[in-house]
Amino acid sequence: ALLMVLPERGDLSSVDLHQYRKQLQGGNKIPTVRNYLERVNADIRDCDGDVQRKLKNTMRAFSSAFGRNHRNKMLRKHLMAFDTSNTGSCNREAFSQSVRRITAEGYCELDDRDLSLLVAYIFPETWTRQPYDNLLMLLIARDVDGIMQMHDAALEQQEDPRFLFR
Repeated sequence: ALLMVLPERGDLSSVDLHQYRKQLQGGNKIPTVRNYLERVNADIRDCDGDVQRKLKNTMRAFSSAFGRNHRNKMLRKHLMAFDTSNTGSCNREAFSQSVRRITAEGYCELDDRDLSLLVAYIFPETWTRQPYDNLLMLLIARDVDGIMQMHDAALEQQEDPRFLFR
């Protein structure tokens, strides 16, 4: 239909711009490779709603980003900086801010969707605290079962009154 509107050989004087814009209204309806790849990648990322497969893919991305020894140490150093009470644990905000600082400095790349999935799963509540040494070990080792056990323990965790007034 769009080809009917455009002239044969570069003569644009006879083109009715109103009719041309009407054809383009509502977006490009012609399927392209980019549209197809976006749909396929969205389906792959969704994993048919399987949480375990989503976690596995997300932990693979995290492990490839922070698996190197110096990046792992840098992340641990940032987590320790947030841990002013020296408890050896971190909360949702400290973990996500530490990862974002390292990725912002350009040391590695991690998709925000992967980070948000990890943070939402590992820290189900805003006040949930996880021991960062154990957390980093499980994430780098890609231990899905260990992270699921950590999630189950976090669901039963109560808010610690020591951290209410910090």
